[in-house]
Amino acid sequence: MATRFTLNPLRTWDRSLSQMHTLSGNRFRRRLLLLAWQAIIYWVWAERNSRLHRHTFRSPDVLLRLVDCQIKDRINSLREVNPTTCSQLLQLWFLACDPTIVSA
Repeated sequence: MATRFTLNPLRTWDRSLSQMHTLSGNRFRRRLLLLAWQAIIYWVWAERNSRLHRHTFRSPDVLLRLVDCQIKDRINSLREVNPTTCSQLLQLWFLACDPTIVSA
């Protein structure tokens, strides 16, 4: 997921936190990266708990779809309050998810 936004995935918590604090780019890119980071942490932790306590497993593809759905739902929740921000974030998310899309 990090490579979609041209980030180097880091292996330590401290370095990841530092990277999130020093994100570059416009405010839409930074906001989207933080949303993705939060969603990934949530779903990885939920998967960990599910495996430990319920002995159920999801494939990586399913986890990525859950992250994708959560991010799109969160962005769409902004539509009534700020349609411009919602539109910008959705466009950026779709571009990150499908690099074959050419931005106009």
